[in-house]
Amino acid sequence: MIDLFNAGGHIIMSILTLLLLAVLVTAFKFQEWTKEMGLLALSVGILGQVVGL
Repeated sequence: MIDLFNAGGHIIMSILTLLLLAVLVTAFKFQEWTKEMGLLALSVGILGQVVGL
């Protein structure tokens, strides 16, 4: 698992991990923000893929 994290790049994977935690928190406490956090995670993931190319 750590090998996949390192292969993805430390910065982008750290940001995506924090966004995953944010999505989980918003799913239970702030349901109105869940969609925005999910879209933010998606856009950061796509940006990471483009930068990685």
